[in-house]
Amino acid sequence: MRITWLGHATFLIETGRHTIYIDPYLDPYSPVRLPKATAILISHWHPDHCTRESVEKLLADNTAILGTADAAREFYGCVALREGETKAVGNLTVMAMPASHERGGHAEEGFVIGFWIDDGKKKLYYTSDTAMLSSMQGLKPDVVIIPVGGTTTMRPAEAAKAVHEMGAKLAIPAHWGSRTGTRDDAELFKEYLEKEHRQVVILDPGQMIDV
Repeated sequence: MRITWLGHATFLIETGRHTIYIDPYLDPYSPVRLPKATAILISHWHPDHCTRESVEKLLADNTAILGTADAAREFYGCVALREGETKAVGNLTVMAMPASHERGGHAEEGFVIGFWIDDGKKKLYYTSDTAMLSSMQGLKPDVVIIPVGGTTTMRPAEAAKAVHEMGAKLAIPAHWGSRTGTRDDAELFKEYLEKEHRQVVILDPGQMIDV
């Protein structure tokens, strides 16, 4: 599984057979050519997580779009998922995970979801914009992508505690460096977790890691 950070909350996940974008918010002026999507996952319909132009740029004839009810109203063919529901995309299993985004003024149920992606070899947990939840305990993902920038998401100490509670093998901080949060937040998050010998990788925009 290859994970590429495209900035803020946007990630490209490549499994060999599948090309998955999570929360596509792309620079419309970037000359970088990105591969078309097997699946596009939209955790919530916020302008810093998804734009119509970004989705349309990545669509292929058979692209699956999965997201919240708000996202489904925006895109024809988008499958709305509630927490706990799963959808198969080829050999992938995608599950909608609980999330709580009260700091952003959106306490309503179903406004935001996370994603659990299982390709049969690795399990990736994208928490999206959320506070720490009791449902995270003991999940043990191979990789967790978690926000650290504060403001509308967890701050570094909270995010580190969440990673500890879930027992993730590898953590990648997100939601920093542009609209909210700084590299200092990502570094502090890493410092907290390295004290207990947990692996953290801080990516730069466009940088990838194979897991």
